[in-house]
Amino acid sequence: MAPLLGLSTVEAAILQGAELAKYVATTMFIGLWLCRILLAYITLSIFHCGLFGMFGAIYLDFGSRTILYYFKMYKGNWKQAAI
Repeated sequence: MAPLLGLSTVEAAILQGAELAKYVATTMFIGLWLCRILLAYITLSIFHCGLFGMFGAIYLDFGSRTILYYFKMYKGNWKQAAI
């Protein structure tokens, strides 16, 4: 999980520096509520996976955000941001 957390943090900082803080905040909010909290609730209460299910939901949250940030950076439109 540490590589995903590190990559997600660096990509988020790059996008925030390119004046895309609203995109970063939106993806963090959606990732937190959909991936982390909702999936943790489903895995804990319905599937009874315990701590393993909760950490799986956290891993999916970081993974989804990392992928979203990567594709946003890959498009390259963040490079033309006015500073």
